[in-house]
Amino acid sequence: MKIEKRIFAVAVCFMCIATMADAQTRFVNFRQSQTRMAEPLISVYSKPLIADLKVNETRIDETFDFPNSEVEALGGDIPNLRARAMFLANKKYNCDMLVSASFDIASKSDGTGYVVNVMGYPATYINWRSSTPNDDEWIRIAKINQAQNSEQTQAIRQTTSR
Repeated sequence: MKIEKRIFAVAVCFMCIATMADAQTRFVNFRQSQTRMAEPLISVYSKPLIADLKVNETRIDETFDFPNSEVEALGGDIPNLRARAMFLANKKYNCDMLVSASFDIASKSDGTGYVVNVMGYPATYINWRSSTPNDDEWIRIAKINQAQNSEQTQAIRQTTSR
């Protein structure tokens, strides 16, 4: 019995030493600080670039077939399908954009995909140039029409009134 007590006492001592050593190795130093910050606002501005459009007088009327697999790759999203059809029309007619584009989108009767009909006038950018003070007013009007809220409009007014 004495031997068993001694073995038990040694085991308990060993466990205590192991536990203390383990506790010391798990200690983590930690520090957190906080202060007030005033970060400078850094923005990049570029002078607007102006281009004229050379618009073809002949309207195109083009149809594109999209299988379900391609529609899935586009996320099944109608705006993505429309953008893809526009891209294919621009590529086919070697133009930069379609003016007054119209779309007709319909699912195929057999359920295998969609048909997108695109109509519009092909146009190409020409006469690239930097904006001049003469362009400021119509750029300001265009920006105000695009602005979503009065805060954006305020920034436009401040920029153009200088």
